[in-house]
Amino acid sequence: MASQTSTSTATPSAPEPSPYPVPNLSNLNPLITIKLDRDNYLLWQDKMLSILQSQELYDYVDPAVAPPPSELTDATSGTSRLNPLYSQWRKADHTLVTWLKSSLTDPIHATVVGLRTSREVWHSLETTFASHNSAHLLHQQQNSAPQSTAFLARTQPTQPRAPSPYRGARGSGYNRFGRGGRSGRGGGRTNQQRSILEYGPEVIFTQLLPIPILNND
Repeated sequence: MASQTSTSTATPSAPEPSPYPVPNLSNLNPLITIKLDRDNYLLWQDKMLSILQSQELYDYVDPAVAPPPSELTDATSGTSRLNPLYSQWRKADHTLVTWLKSSLTDPIHATVVGLRTSREVWHSLETTFASHNSAHLLHQQQNSAPQSTAFLARTQPTQPRAPSPYRGARGSGYNRFGRGGRSGRGGGRTNQQRSILEYGPEVIFTQLLPIPILNND
C-alpha cells in the first residue's frame, strides 16, 4: 500500500503595521480651515491640536516623546547600522512638516524656513507667539483699565451727606445764628444758643437745674 504524503504550504505572515504610518495629506488638508497669521495664533493652535490628537499625530510635536534612535549598535561586533524604525519615523515626520507649513501664511512661513522636523516647527511657533500674545494681552488690559474706572465711577452710588446740625428746615428762616442770619432781622444769638455752640446742650441743662442750698447749721 502506497503511503500518502501530504504537503503543507506555508502561508506568509502579514507584515506588522508600522508604528509610524505616513499621514495621508488628502485626509488632512480639508481639515485646515484657517491659516496662521500674526493675530490668530490661539485659534490656529486650538484647531491644530484637535486635528493632531484625533489623527494620533501629536507625538511628533510632543517634546515629552522622543523619536527612535537613528542607529542601532550590535552588542557583539560593536558595529552600527541604520534603524529601520527611524527611517519610518523620518518619512512620516517630513510629511507632517509639509502639512504644518501649508497651514501658515507666507510671512509666518518665512520664520520657520530651514526647520526640518515637525517638533522644531511647532516649538518655534509656540515660542514666537507666546511673547507676542503676552504683549498683546497687556496692551488690551492697559486700554481697558481707564474705561473700567470710568464705568465704575458712573455706576457707583453716591453716599448721601449727613444733615448739618445747624441747618433748620427749608423756608423756616432759621440758621445756626437764629432767625434772620448773623446780623439780620430777628436778632443775633441768644445766651443759650451761644452756650450750646460753645459748650454743648449739657451746659444749658445743668444751668436749668436748681442749685441746692446747704444748711451749715
